[in-house]
Amino acid sequence: ERNLARGINPARWVEYSISASLMVVLIAMLPGITNLYALISIVGVVIFTALTAYDVQRIQAGDLAAATGSLEKAAVLGALRLYLDFINLFLFLLRLFGGDRN
Repeated sequence: ERNLARGINPARWVEYSISASLMVVLIAMLPGITNLYALISIVGVVIFTALTAYDVQRIQAGDLAAATGSLEKAAVLGALRLYLDFINLFLFLLRLFGGDRN
């Protein structure tokens, strides 16, 4: 209720992630990307991009500071969340564009 009053709807990010993933998969199938591994990587990139945007929105709104009760703890948790988002995003991009070693 508190988030909805401020205009933050967590379910919106789930909806955006699912619809964006579906659109990206359908668009990727147009030029002939039918490899399931590549499609999963594309979906992972979309999900972690949306998750990064959601985490940034939570940090800016002060939700982490309110939940932890301390700005220092909120800063550490926010940095850790963004770090993990970027690492996972990088891993999915690496899987997508890294190519085979064979």
